Amino acid sequence: MKDGTDKEKGRPRKYDVAFKRMVIGEYRSGRWTMEQLRRRYALAGKSCIAEWMTQMDLGARPQPSAEVWAINPKEMPQRKKSERSADLRNRIRELERQLEDEQLKSEAYSKLIDLAESEHRIAIRKKANTSDP
Repeated sequence: MKDGTDKEKGRPRKYDVAFKRMVIGEYRSGRWTMEQLRRRYALAGKSCIAEWMTQMDLGARPQPSAEVWAINPKEMPQRKKSERSADLRNRIRELERQLEDEQLKSEAYSKLIDLAESEHRIAIRKKANTSDP
C-alpha cells in the first residue's frame, strides 16, 4: 500500500473531509510534522497533507490557533514529557525492529558463507592467526 492505492482495487485512497480537517488541525497545532502525521495515520503519498491544505485554501503553515496558547503553563511540562516519552518508546521499537532485521541478515549471510565453504570448498572466512600486510 506504499503507492497510495487500495490493494484489492488498485484505486487511489479517498479520505473523508472530516478526517482531512482533523489531520490538518493536528498539523496546524504545531505538535506534529507532516511526516509524523503521515506515518501516524498511514497516509498515502508524502505530500497529501500539503495538497489537502491547498485544496481547502488553508496555506502551508499558519500560526498556531488560539487554543494552543490557552494551555495552563503548569500542564505544559507534563504534556511535553509524555509526548517525548511516547516518541522515545516509538523510536526504541523502531530501532529494535531494525536490530532484529540486521541480526537475521547477519545470520543468513553466515549460513550462506558456511554453505559456500562446505559445498564449493571456497575459503571465505579469514583465519584468526593471519595478519594484514
